[in-house]
Amino acid sequence: MSKILYIVGSLTKNSINKKIAEELQKNAGGEIFTLENIPLFSEDLEKENVPAVAELREKVLEADRIVFVSPEYNYTFSGVMKNTIDWLSRPYGDNKPAIIGKKAAICGGSTSFFGPVRMRKDLFTLLSLLGMNVSSAELYVSADKITKEWDEATSKRIKKFAAAL
Repeated sequence: MSKILYIVGSLTKNSINKKIAEELQKNAGGEIFTLENIPLFSEDLEKENVPAVAELREKVLEADRIVFVSPEYNYTFSGVMKNTIDWLSRPYGDNKPAIIGKKAAICGGSTSFFGPVRMRKDLFTLLSLLGMNVSSAELYVSADKITKEWDEATSKRIKKFAAAL
């Protein structure tokens, strides 16, 4: 079984995207990483050994596949996801960014009817340009606005996506 790392691009406590990552983890294994401890990228900080960033880089390097699980904000992926990708795309150590050549998948959820459809397009483009091998598999989850739950058909789609990882 491949080693999967789920990076959740939401800081919301009751995040639909974290719930999606947890459901994927139940079905495909792997580890979930949340971004609340990742500081805003700065070249000044880059010179220091920021513990949360060092931990994430190590997890990315150890993983066979990275699953980016992000909400859609203003028709694109979240700012915390972009910030994290900024950290992971920078050279360090052997002067190679942690994400170059890694396999990736993208999914996400929201309470809108369309879910994060537009987010995926932008994130797919960015990760591809940064040298990641991004899967064409798609998973968009639209959850109830009040309960933050999804229906049985969506649960089946999550399981199918997990099986493809």
